[in-house]
Amino acid sequence: VGDDHENIEKAAGRLYESELSNDLKNSNGLRNRIIHEYNGLNHKIAYDSINELLPSLKKFGEEVKRWIKNK
Repeated sequence: VGDDHENIEKAAGRLYESELSNDLKNSNGLRNRIIHEYNGLNHKIAYDSINELLPSLKKFGEEVKRWIKNK
């Protein structure tokens, strides 16, 4: 098991479309900033980032459901 970014890359193209990789990495980074409050947390930036990432996260969820259904 690698770090989060390695695991995202390993699953890309098999579990979900490769185009989602960057948004998933950004989501992971945002999660870390929110949880650990790295360099403080700007709530406006976090809110805007979440709204920007939501379409990709929804698509990721749909692709995971499809992958599970086909297993």
